[in-house]
Amino acid sequence: MNDFEWFEPGELADDDLTLLLTEKNPADPSKGYVPAYKFEMRHTVSRETIGTIDLRVGDTEPLRMYGGHVGYGVFSEFRGRRYVARACRLLLPLQNRTMRAFTTRRAPCWSKKEHKMHDLNQHPYFEKWSDPSSGVESFILNERVAPVQQSFYFTNVSISPDENWLWFYAAFPPNLQKVLGVVSLDPRHPEIKLFPQAGFSSASPMVGAESDAAYFCMGSSVYKVSVDGSTQVVCTVPEEYIGKRQFSRIATHLTVSADGKYLLLDGDLGNFWWVGIGDIATGEVKVLKEFGNHHNHAMFSPTDPKLFVIPEDWWNDKNSGRHFSYDHRMWLMDIEQTRYEVVRPKSWDSGHTASASHEWWSRDGMLCWNDYELGTYECDPYTLEATHVWKRPLCHAHCSSDRNLWCADESPYKWDKKPVEILFFDRNRNTDLQIVSAMPKPPLPRGMYHIDPHPQFSPRDSWVVYTTTVRGKVDVALAPVRPLLA
Repeated sequence: MNDFEWFEPGELADDDLTLLLTEKNPADPSKGYVPAYKFEMRHTVSRETIGTIDLRVGDTEPLRMYGGHVGYGVFSEFRGRRYVARACRLLLPLQNRTMRAFTTRRAPCWSKKEHKMHDLNQHPYFEKWSDPSSGVESFILNERVAPVQQSFYFTNVSISPDENWLWFYAAFPPNLQKVLGVVSLDPRHPEIKLFPQAGFSSASPMVGAESDAAYFCMGSSVYKVSVDGSTQVVCTVPEEYIGKRQFSRIATHLTVSADGKYLLLDGDLGNFWWVGIGDIATGEVKVLKEFGNHHNHAMFSPTDPKLFVIPEDWWNDKNSGRHFSYDHRMWLMDIEQTRYEVVRPKSWDSGHTASASHEWWSRDGMLCWNDYELGTYECDPYTLEATHVWKRPLCHAHCSSDRNLWCADESPYKWDKKPVEILFFDRNRNTDLQIVSAMPKPPLPRGMYHIDPHPQFSPRDSWVVYTTTVRGKVDVALAPVRPLLA
């Protein structure tokens, strides 16, 4: 860690608590020490020393198993006032910045010896397909439980965190309802299931942290379905809040807070929209704010348990049908309602000076999005400093854990004029590659089931998962990442 990048933490204060940086201790590999920021916890008014807290940056086994990433001590007379918890929240932005700098120097997850990908060449449910132009190989799920089988919307990964299960959307035309399906990626234990009870709205499904379950929205409730088929209600919007009004949506696509406590909800009710949280443990739903204009696609930060992005979108008036556009696409909020901020105040969206769209969070907490004409961006959600990463017209995009690898489709919005490409971008080498060079139009109307490729990286960056139509059907495909770097 000789090249470790130190950051200035700035002012860190919360009511009567202030953190004062006292030392920056470099790594000492001979002792197993990682770089550490040392702070004194001070009383904001009296300046008395409350205690100390250290932020340690690294990913060593002794740190994970014994030392911990945070070390602290509070003098006895100041205990019982939650100073440590508050100090940890103050350190979150610094922790996010330092870990982003640290993880970009690390190898992709799939290169670690302890992670072994499943060999889909041996899987009876998958068929290898090679792009005729680029030669890139993908594996298409050829075992069917429904005529239409799609990958998840790109913001929510289709593959489970342990990379043992592939979850997918299933549909039976002309029925417009979609339901969930799942297939084991382990060729030694091939298994595929359809869950007709898991019909869902919007693009709401989210694979759970436990890997063998998924969450989805139906009506005014969020449900959880497990691989064994058991289904339960997680939370429900109270009927007294709905009040006999037309309830159109509880969430666009589900995300969970970084501490695992809450689901983020972005609802459509009557003639307004709202954002709220659902407590996973208790089922309580709390509405945070109501809007007179259309906000959707809300997503929790994966690193900051309070922070979320809540984009603004166009809408048609439910009575007159009049179309309304928007001026600023991306907004940041927090669950404590202390922040409601435009990400790019100098950009006029909807095609005026910018065309920001299709946001997502990188796994290290950077806000990312695509501009239809300019390409992909990444942005620090605290400083709002943005970097233009992939400079070409794109539609939906996604990135690997370290943000060095990117994938995108271009463009299902132009399918009537030309085939769609699935693209791969290596940021370090500044090279593009076609995973699919010319994907034909789907055999069904695109809008019927939102049939876009929606490419995405799997949790361990082993696969690029996408929806494909190359065999004349709507299928799920997986392209292994490692050969793309050869």
